[in-house]
Amino acid sequence: MENKLNLVLGLWNGPAMMGAYYKRALQKIANVYTVGPSFGAESDFDCHPSDAIIPLMNKMDKPIDYYIQFYSKPDFFPPDLFKLECPKAWYVYDLHLHFDELATTAQLFDMVFTYDEASKKKLLERGLQKVEVLPFAAEKEMYYREQDGAKKRKYDIGFAGSVTGHPSLVERANLLERLGKKFNLRVENRTLVGAEVSDFYQDCTVVLNQAVKNDLNMRIPETLMSGRPLLTPNVDGLNEYLEIDVHALIYNTDNIEEKLIYLLENPVEREAMAKKGQALALEKYSYSACASLMLEHLRCDIKDAETSGRIKKDPWLCASSQFRYHWFRFKGDALQWLKNNLDKESNGLVAKLMSLSLSIVITILKIKESFGKAQYFQKKE
Repeated sequence: MENKLNLVLGLWNGPAMMGAYYKRALQKIANVYTVGPSFGAESDFDCHPSDAIIPLMNKMDKPIDYYIQFYSKPDFFPPDLFKLECPKAWYVYDLHLHFDELATTAQLFDMVFTYDEASKKKLLERGLQKVEVLPFAAEKEMYYREQDGAKKRKYDIGFAGSVTGHPSLVERANLLERLGKKFNLRVENRTLVGAEVSDFYQDCTVVLNQAVKNDLNMRIPETLMSGRPLLTPNVDGLNEYLEIDVHALIYNTDNIEEKLIYLLENPVEREAMAKKGQALALEKYSYSACASLMLEHLRCDIKDAETSGRIKKDPWLCASSQFRYHWFRFKGDALQWLKNNLDKESNGLVAKLMSLSLSIVITILKIKESFGKAQYFQKKE
């Protein structure tokens, strides 16, 4: 049996967040340590998002085989990550929304995990050396439910997710309003988390997915794992993820009513499809399955590095990649990060003038933010 790897996971340690799901699955097959804000679950190295983690990592009594950072909202991206001298991986999504920003940040890492082949291809074309696909998953303990095909459901259609608060959601809101006039529709506008979502799905004859940017999303595996029939647009990568018309039914805006009527009027076919979708999710899209795949990729990378050596990244590339990430998420935090590193690394009149200039700009942004014009700094949770 291979020795267990020592993994450090950088994450918001909350009960219903991707990093926490991976933590629970990886703990069964690796030695796992967590660093980041405790958010309903205690981190081994609890810290604020603005805290340096290298002093915490120096307290470990074991070498770090791999550090894995999880892209998250709220944001946790340790300010000294670019200086951490161990192999680093990143699980990143939202590439369909922010590809240039996130692809630049990805240069900081030795390995990047993303959710579909199209994103992997684009990242490789940007010059990244190691990119692997880890599909979106669903936590079995939260989402799996035994099914009763004869059960009477409260709603014809259910949708759980964001419906308001951003211009990109207007199309989704319009579609739901249109369906609500013709069907018994229930919408949960970000009111549910974790197992509550699957409980809601059990009350729905059909679960609807709508994609903001033609993207795969968490709603797909969570619906499949819940054992409910999924009606989804034919988003990029869907045919790699499941077999259309076997595990889920697809729609477009012109035929969605027709597809819904078919599912509502054909319970045997509908529930058979849901059963096959659930079996697929159990086999391929549980966090246990995806964590095993992640570990396999990490071991291969470690073995390759032992044979061929690891490419040493340019320090300026790492620093600029880290800055690019902070600038993308919160521009005030990015300037504060730049000032902090300038103060630590530089002396002399020019450095002091630059630091003073940054302090003035940061103060201006804080005042501007206080008037509610824009958000430049991540709020403390």
